[in-house]
Amino acid sequence: MGGFLDPKFILGLGPSQFPRQVERLLWHIEFTDVVNIGGPGDSGGNLLGTHNGLGWVLQCKWKRQDKAIRDELVRSER
Repeated sequence: MGGFLDPKFILGLGPSQFPRQVERLLWHIEFTDVVNIGGPGDSGGNLLGTHNGLGWVLQCKWKRQDKAIRDELVRSER
């Protein structure tokens, strides 16, 4: 795989640029009205978009280690 979704490329971006790549992906999978709202006071939401008439709020998480993100997600489900 290459391009903007290449794992090595994404790892090199770091957490601040990762939402931009997710934003690009949303446009490719036919989301509309995609807006990056990430920043201070975003209440955890990074991107807004519409797909098939439904509004979506996405939170983007970038971690160098898979275990770290898995553990964080498990904690947030409780």
